[in-house]
Amino acid sequence: MKLVPASTLSLPELTALFNAGYHGYPVPLMLDEPAFGRHLSRNDVDLDVSRVAVTDSPAAFALIARRGSAAWVGGMGTVPTARRRGLGERTLTAALQAAELAGTTTVWLEVLEENHAARALYEKLGFAPTRRLMVFTLSGRTSLTSASQPMRLDAAHAWIVAHRDSAEPWQRADESLRRVRAELGRLTAIATERNGEISAAVIFAEEATSISILQIAARDQAAAVSALRAVAGAGAGRPVRLVNVAADGTIADAAGQVGGAAEHSQWEMRLSLSARSGCG
Repeated sequence: MKLVPASTLSLPELTALFNAGYHGYPVPLMLDEPAFGRHLSRNDVDLDVSRVAVTDSPAAFALIARRGSAAWVGGMGTVPTARRRGLGERTLTAALQAAELAGTTTVWLEVLEENHAARALYEKLGFAPTRRLMVFTLSGRTSLTSASQPMRLDAAHAWIVAHRDSAEPWQRADESLRRVRAELGRLTAIATERNGEISAAVIFAEEATSISILQIAARDQAAAVSALRAVAGAGAGRPVRLVNVAADGTIADAAGQVGGAAEHSQWEMRLSLSARSGCG
């Protein structure tokens, strides 16, 4: 077995390895080549730091995204025929070492709450849970409507930054928002008002069959409920996806109040490489 940078594989090879590594995953995950490419670019995955374990063929991978001194595990897995041999741990360890050499001091990831084996591995490597995150789908029923007004994207983002009640997870962070905006060319932003002042703002991407909320903030739960209803109304029947919101936060409570279905929950985890090095 040898460990090589993920950049030594072609995009088709990496896409096939990614899908094979997630075969049998509790949440079905299968990406075509363009979607996998978007995952890499939107999240700043560094293929030179990411690692692939190769036996007779690529057998395991650990994708590492990097922004400054922070990093995020953008996926890891082992093909079914090579599982339970420790390849996943060795691949992720090699990727973390490469990230540390590149200047990373903190690494983040999310793990499904029911994936006890993966969480045990991450804890073995020094990751600690920081908060629980939820994924919701709103039905997009047209009855879920409330008054809203268009808002300039930059103004909406500035309002969200000033009023968000917790840090955005990696996939919805400000850097990711900029990447998606550059890729799509256009995002939609709306605001709801109360007593003549903005009470909530939402930025979302419209696709043919669904709506994806990228960022949202609200003054309180009532404002968040109105904002989610406004997005559902704008979707004209398309389901609305709300990914990785803090389980104990205002937005998650509002999503439940408007009938959002909680698809699954994850633990966000954090590893301090500097602390780990200091203990060595």
